[in-house]
Amino acid sequence: IVGGASYAFDGAGNALTIPGYTGVNGNTPRTVAAWVKTTTDARITIAHWGASGTGSRATFAINPTGTIRSEYQGGGLNSDTAINDGEWHHVAYSYDGLTLTTYIDGVVDTSQETTIIDTGNAGETDVEIGSQFGDRIFNGEMDDFRIFSRALSSETIMTLAERPE
Repeated sequence: IVGGASYAFDGAGNALTIPGYTGVNGNTPRTVAAWVKTTTDARITIAHWGASGTGSRATFAINPTGTIRSEYQGGGLNSDTAINDGEWHHVAYSYDGLTLTTYIDGVVDTSQETTIIDTGNAGETDVEIGSQFGDRIFNGEMDDFRIFSRALSSETIMTLAERPE
């Protein structure tokens, strides 16, 4: 979709790892965003980093219901909107140190206050795109995956979600 090409995940074993990059850790602000397209009704991962431990994992996933989930060990936030309809959707979550917010197609879907997020406190791991500890492999297409070390504004996320002509 962006640049005319996307990465097709097979749901079995072609996830990606970014060697030596451990993502955004601690309770610092961050935003994770991607274009995704899937029809699966299984739990699949958009991105993951950080070992299991209270507050430590950063997992961005799609639930069996098609809703997106921004998850940390000990909690998480599910979107209200399902996206497993076989169409392209821009999904993002942003954490500003106090509030976790999910976006679908550039619009705020859900948010919650939390200060438990402390990614990497149980051990840092390389960022995985399309898997969580080598499991829950993404099944569908993904494009323009990004991790930002700041909480992007709603306006900036809306700009990311604009479809290129």
